[in-house]
Amino acid sequence: MPSPGFTALRDQVFALYAQRAWQEALVLLDQVTPAWFAPAEAASIVFWQTCFLALLGRSDAALDTLEAGLQQGLWWAEQRLRLDPDLRSLQGLPRLEAVIAACRARCAEAGRHVQPTRLVAEPPDHTQPPYPLLLALHGYDETAAAALPAWAPVAAHGWLVAALQSGQLAGMAGYHWMDEARTQRDVRQHLDALAATYPLDLGRLAIGGFSNGGRAALLLALTGAIPATRVISVGAMLRDETLAAIDWQARGSAGAPRVLWIVGDQDTALLPCLTGQAEVFRQNGVDVDRAGGSGPGSCAPARPGEPRRCVAAG
Repeated sequence: MPSPGFTALRDQVFALYAQRAWQEALVLLDQVTPAWFAPAEAASIVFWQTCFLALLGRSDAALDTLEAGLQQGLWWAEQRLRLDPDLRSLQGLPRLEAVIAACRARCAEAGRHVQPTRLVAEPPDHTQPPYPLLLALHGYDETAAAALPAWAPVAAHGWLVAALQSGQLAGMAGYHWMDEARTQRDVRQHLDALAATYPLDLGRLAIGGFSNGGRAALLLALTGAIPATRVISVGAMLRDETLAAIDWQARGSAGAPRVLWIVGDQDTALLPCLTGQAEVFRQNGVDVDRAGGSGPGSCAPARPGEPRRCVAAG
């Protein structure tokens, strides 16, 4: 979990970013020494500095910052360096390509030692087995430890809740579910291990996730890769080409799952797409419930180096 000092700094930086107060955010970060923090936190701080410098048109200084981070042993996911819109002005520059090459090598080395893990919240002692099971998938560049608190309250209602952690690195201490074949294999292995450990009622299997994890949960359930009867998607959707490629008959006699889609009413990137996707779901026998709102269920403004994300899902 992030340290308290890092969490406070992150909240200040994100608030300034939402206000487009890039110079003010950079001044704040310049007062911080990344070495005070854990390596993954330091990597985030250096990345934020790079984003703000790039947004201010200071490309050379932005690249100097990344290169200095590399010299300190830090690294970042190639996808983040290539696709983050804040770094658009740096794309194609030879110095950025050299940073990406170094990060790719470090990620590959770190990935050799990564194994998927999970954290479990068990139902109360008085709950009679077999237990219904909820599998929870974290968002991009997050962990099972970060995801579990949002899903664990379901355990009080008699469910076994398992927050799964991908084996795919998104950064120095975060993970993702981008490789669909790897995701299917990892989640299936998690499910088999849980079934071997606990008395489960797999007729009441639900899978949920936030953002990148929500997309993975939808795809796993709709394709029949996981025999879930319920899906909870928080701040996520499928790409149109992915949706078009689904074999809706693959689940056979298991039938289609029911989907609960939770989206904040400030998520202007996602909301316009939902009506059309929900209609495709319904045409193929998938019941869709949609929940939205402001306040705790809303999506926060975009943040430097991070996708749009919901603050909470009620």
